[in-house]
Amino acid sequence: MLDTGNFTLNNGSRLFARYAATNYSRGRFLFTLQSSGDLMLYTTNFPQDYPYFSYWKTDTNGSGFQVIFNHSGSIYLAARNGTILNVISSYTLSKQDLYQRATLDYDGVLRHFVCPKGTGSNAGVWSTLSFILSNICMSILQP
Repeated sequence: MLDTGNFTLNNGSRLFARYAATNYSRGRFLFTLQSSGDLMLYTTNFPQDYPYFSYWKTDTNGSGFQVIFNHSGSIYLAARNGTILNVISSYTLSKQDLYQRATLDYDGVLRHFVCPKGTGSNAGVWSTLSFILSNICMSILQP
């Protein structure tokens, strides 16, 4: 987390999914910004941590430098000069009334959640704003 409040995934970094709903050890899926600059989702060669099969990637030709989840609710891949290369998820309504989080879940889907602050009827209820892969089963099938 940066001093600005932005969470980042830097070039060469990896984020593993948890193993199961209640088991937070490393799981079978990996979100990585490769040192080459490509942002990818992989299955892993479980129980090892090695990427096995890529089931999603950005088409940025290796120019990615950092994945940013900013305080405004946008998740995007940026180049070294700050140019936004690929918007992964974005929320355009009032951000000050919401909590937000992003997770790579144990089923391999990257999800962006929102939860209203306050005491209203929806307060404390997390809902999915967006996700990467609408049909993960078809995406993981190898050609």
